[in-house]
Amino acid sequence: MAGDYIGYVESMRHRYPNLRRFCDIQGTSHRQNKEETSRVVVIEIRENGISQKKFDAPDDLDRYMQGPPSTSEPCKHRVYVLEGSAPAYVQVLGRRLRMDPFVFSEQLMRGGTRKEQAATLPSQHGPERSFSMQYVESRTFPDGHLNTLGACCLYQDRKIWATKINSKFDEVAKVHRIASFWSRKEPNGDFNGLILVDPPVGELIKIGKAAKKEIRRCQNNLYQGGYVDISPFPCALSLDKDWESQPGPSRESLFDDILFYWNHIDRFPNLHSSIIEGPAGFFDGASFFLKSIIAANWMQFLVYFDEIIDRLEYALARADINALDGVENHLVDVAHWHRRCWKSCEQVEHAIHALQPDLRLNQDSSLTTGSVFTSIADFVYIHKKLCALTKRCQRLSLSLTNVISVIQSRQASEEAHSLKILTLLGMLFVPLTFLSGIFSMSGEFLPGESSFWVYIVVSIPAVVMVFLVVFSKEVAQFLKLKEKQRKSLLNVRLTARPPASAHGEAKDVEKG
Repeated sequence: MAGDYIGYVESMRHRYPNLRRFCDIQGTSHRQNKEETSRVVVIEIRENGISQKKFDAPDDLDRYMQGPPSTSEPCKHRVYVLEGSAPAYVQVLGRRLRMDPFVFSEQLMRGGTRKEQAATLPSQHGPERSFSMQYVESRTFPDGHLNTLGACCLYQDRKIWATKINSKFDEVAKVHRIASFWSRKEPNGDFNGLILVDPPVGELIKIGKAAKKEIRRCQNNLYQGGYVDISPFPCALSLDKDWESQPGPSRESLFDDILFYWNHIDRFPNLHSSIIEGPAGFFDGASFFLKSIIAANWMQFLVYFDEIIDRLEYALARADINALDGVENHLVDVAHWHRRCWKSCEQVEHAIHALQPDLRLNQDSSLTTGSVFTSIADFVYIHKKLCALTKRCQRLSLSLTNVISVIQSRQASEEAHSLKILTLLGMLFVPLTFLSGIFSMSGEFLPGESSFWVYIVVSIPAVVMVFLVVFSKEVAQFLKLKEKQRKSLLNVRLTARPPASAHGEAKDVEKG
């Protein structure tokens, strides 16, 4: 039908393979997550302030975008915030904003991988500016509620990575999240922006793989209370008066947290004026809260990651040097965390290049380009910390490999010692058995009889001969060493004796 945005995107899936994920989820023929609900709020940015408007249904949003109500103070810019990916809201926003469907496709990407995604060249992008960022939300699942590796969120299949340490599940899990931002300057000079965020984790999660997933209630909480407030700390405090409790974000829903900071934009000096100024200011300022919250979540993950590495290093220091299985389990854990940290470095680097494509992380590049709300410096710092943790994982992995080599060498030495003892016993009993077979010991040669001594007299030289033949090299070296010691002792004695000529000269002097 005319004006069908999702149908229009479906018609292009053969031209653009990286839209297949979008069509598989949002397409009318095989639409997934039919019961998913979304929330939408528009943030109206005016010269004299900011206001918010919530929409209860897609029709309300459509009517608003078709002809926004006129007010005494015209709205200069608008930022729409969408939680979830309900097809009805995607239909309205995509059609009214004439959005590039790749933005929705990136947001709907599977958890943790880029399967069914094809990269696009920078030259293929239109006048819009957009980015998609992946990040990790750390949450605790107490009392062993999460004891499987195949878990994901109820909607959009965001993966929940359970942590295993020494083959035991840890209470803290990492929830994969994606957030996106899109903006464009309209012909009349105004700006429209869209923020796409994931729904909160909630207590209902999916357990299992493929079509065998089951929905299970799983209680979970924020790790250490969630990320640190991104608001600047008020340094100019007057302690002479009573202060009321300062509200903070809930940290349970990124959607609610973004709206909270927009309501308290006065905590961030110059942010409102920066958004009003121009294109760069709108792109950096309108996405500032989103970028800052993502960076704060990464910092929370760094705290947990550092704790994990400390625990693994402490376990190595206290480990029994003979417990090979335990050390191998630690090596598997370190390999998992090394991969996870390396993947996190990739995700943060992707975010940095999305914000500043010309930045070279391996060179001393300037971070002062753009406004003060670009948040580039925060992500560069996070990237450096992740690289440092990756190197710690590499060093720990090398240490564990060396410990395993020491344990295996010790075990090989013990096995060689045991084999040597068995060989010596065999060398002792084989000639005895051989001689008893030759003599066909019977009658008077049996043990306890009168001629049994003949067997002993013959066996002893045979055993000695066998040992001499086997250890002939060692015996020869021993004899050479004794001969060398004897010659050295003789040389010492000859050197200590006084010369005969000097003694004779002394006697001649006395006679004269």
